[in-house]
Parts: sequence; structure tokens; C-alpha cells
Amino acid sequence: RTMVQMQPLALAALFAAPRASACVCCPVATSHVTCVTPLARCTVRAPAQPHARARPPVLMAPPPKVKPGYYKRPAAAVERGGGFYVPGLEGSRLRLFVASVLSIALVVNHVFSAGVAPSQLGSEALGSCACLLIFVQVALDNFEERREQAETARALATARLEEKLEVSESLPASHAEAAQFVSSTTLALTPASLVLLLDGGEAPLLRHGRYPSAMRTPAPATVSTWLGSLQGSRRYVPAIDSATSDLELPPNFASAIVQPCADSRWLLVAAADRTDAFSTKDCLKIEWLARSLRHSGT
Repeated sequence: RTMVQMQPLALAALFAAPRASACVCCPVATSHVTCVTPLARCTVRAPAQPHARARPPVLMAPPPKVKPGYYKRPAAAVERGGGFYVPGLEGSRLRLFVASVLSIALVVNHVFSAGVAPSQLGSEALGSCACLLIFVQVALDNFEERREQAETARALATARLEEKLEVSESLPASHAEAAQFVSSTTLALTPASLVLLLDGGEAPLLRHGRYPSAMRTPAPATVSTWLGSLQGSRRYVPAIDSATSDLELPPNFASAIVQPCADSRWLLVAAADRTDAFSTKDCLKIEWLARSLRHSGT
């Protein structure tokens, strides 16, 4: 009689399961055996199978390697929003190059033709008109591109500046609060980035907005001329030419409005960093705000 006492379930497992392991204290190889020996009581279990959730996930095939910006089919570039260009002829340069080549070809064909037929003259006229139209389009596009670049540069230069408020000591205290309200409202409701209140003195009565520290202002003689010539009507400058303009504003301002106040003794100047920035509604707002300021009272 053996010294190993087996439980019924362990005995069934002995014949059903493969011999996977053995007890360290018994020579019987079992998968789930409880043995009793004079030394110890031990239980032998078969190695546990990993759970289904513990299995590594199925790896998906990696996407095919495609070079960025490279398409095998020309139609794929159009479908994905890409484009083709000749290096050095980006943008309007390609159209300018094609128009130049066609113009030279038309001239050469006309010069070296033995006899010029009326039909050839008509074709050359149409070709010349087409080339001229391309030249005009390229010139307009270049002008618009330079204008946008200049406006972007002015906007960036203005954005780097901090908003400041300077009130002159010559401005009466009873008018200072009203003048600050008018300047703040003008900056908030219109595209203006600078507001000046002038009276013909050496320095402006009020200066509010984003402007450089070393800023020029209209000369007193110029302000006196404006006060005498405007006679209550506003002056709108949609595009400031820094070389010929009498506004004498910094180069980061491109348009301005000069509006006399109620009693025509003060001038309210609003300037923006974009050309033709003020609409008709903006002009009416500035006019209403300027007329709320009076030299004799608010």
C-alpha cells in the first residue's frame, strides 16, 4: 500500500491531465495532487494558463511609407490639395515667365515671317492682348501682395507696443476725465490704435493708444491751419504718405481722421495701422465723440 492518499478530484485529474509536474517530496507526477508524508504536506498544481485578456494584441500592419509632399499620380496632388511648381517660379513668377516667352515668340514670328496674312495679324493681336492681360494681372497681384505685407508689418509693429495714456498738465482737470472717456471709447469702438487731442500747443493735450515713445506730433502751425480751414468738418486721410503728409505721424500708422471738437478750438485725431481702416459708421462715431468735448465745458 502506498503512503500517498489521493483525493477523488486529484485522482481524476491524474488520469485526465498530462503529467506536467511532480511533488518535491513524492515521486508521483501529477497535475493536482495532495500528498501526505511524514515530513510535510504539499499541494502540486499545474502551471496556470494565461488569461485571454493577457494575450498580446494583434499587431496591425504598419502603413506604407510615403514621402511627404510626393505623389505618384498628378491627380493625387490635386485631390489632396497639393500643387506643382517649377523651383524659382513660384506664385506669379510662372505666369510672368510664360507671358514673356509667348511675347518673345510673337515678336520673332512676326519679324521672320515672309508675308504677313490678315489672319496671322489677328492671331498676333489676340496673343498680344492675352500677354498684356497676364502682365497686368501679375502687376496687380504684386501690388496687392506688397500692400498686405506692409499692413502686416505695421500691425506687428503696433502689437509690440504697450497701450499708454498721457495727459498734459495744460488740459484742465474738469476736461481730463471727459477726454479720457472719449479716447477710450474711440479705441474700443473703432479701428483706431492712437487718439490725439490737439489745441495748437507745443505738445498734445492727450495721447492715448499704442505708439512709440519718441513720437512726432503735428506741428502747432499745422494744427492752427487745420482749425481755420476745416470749420467743423472732418478730414479723412485713407492712405498716409509719410513723405508728403502734414500729419507727421509714426510710420506704423496708415490712415487717420482729423475731427474738430464742438467749439472748433480742439482737434481729435484718430489713426489706424491699416489703410482705409475707417468706415462711414466709424467716422460718425468719432464725430459724435469729438463734438461731446467742449473747451468751455463738457
